[in-house]
Order: sequence, then C-alpha cells, then structure tokens
Amino acid sequence: MPAPEIRFYGGDERMDRYSIPVDSAQTIKPGWFVNEVAGECVPTDAATEDAVFAGVAITGHTPNKDYRSEISVAETCEVEVDVVSGTYTRGEGLKISGTDYGDDLTLAADAGANTIAWAAETKSSAVTRLRVRVEVWRLKKLRGSVDA
Repeated sequence: MPAPEIRFYGGDERMDRYSIPVDSAQTIKPGWFVNEVAGECVPTDAATEDAVFAGVAITGHTPNKDYRSEISVAETCEVEVDVVSGTYTRGEGLKISGTDYGDDLTLAADAGANTIAWAAETKSSAVTRLRVRVEVWRLKKLRGSVDA
C-alpha cells in the first residue's frame, strides 16, 4: 500500500475553498456571506441561519449576465465587515444583526448559539468596522453534528 500523498499544504488557497451551485436568478457579490440551502448558494440574511452558513463568496454571480452555474466560496478566511457599534475582543463570537445581507450585512456580538465568525482583533474603543475570522468547519453545523 502506498503512503498518503500530500495534495495541499496549510495556507494553500485551494485548501479552504469549494464551489456551490447558484440559481441563475440569484445575485451574489464577492465578499458576501453565503448559505448553502437545498444544494444552492444564497446570501446569508438572518441570525438564525448559522446552521446553513457556507462561508464568504470569492466569486460572484449576476442574473442573466453570468454564464457560471456555480461560485467559489471560502470556508476559512479573514474579512473586514461592518459591526454594531461597540468594543470587541479577539476571539469573541459574532452573528448576523438584523435581516440585512450582502453589501448591508452587519455583525453583532453573540453568546454562542448563532455564531458564524469570530473577532480577529481587539478594539477597546467603539468601532463599526472589524476584521473577523470565518471558519465554517469550526462551527460544526453545515457538516457534522450541530452544536447549537
């Protein structure tokens, strides 16, 4: 039996991305937080959608203008997003605030049940923009057992 072969190393951009089919009528822009629902990609737009959260869109899709039938999604990445005004501590859980999505998405502090990302930096004075860490596998919700 041959020894296992290493295909990708940590930090390799191919390691933490995958493709999800997208409906031809759906608009998704790079950087949007997205869900996988019924096998298709849709924008994340509610705090309670943490169980189907798929990651951050790397490529986008424009209805009736795009030939792609799927988009690339990063399930591990660091992004800068709008947050509810406040102070944040590195490692603090964050969830969707309200029902805005896409360009208007805002995250807020979360005690755990609806967490989809973690603060990647500490801000001791009130901010409305923050670097956050997305790690879909760490959530153990989309695949594997549900924690919440």
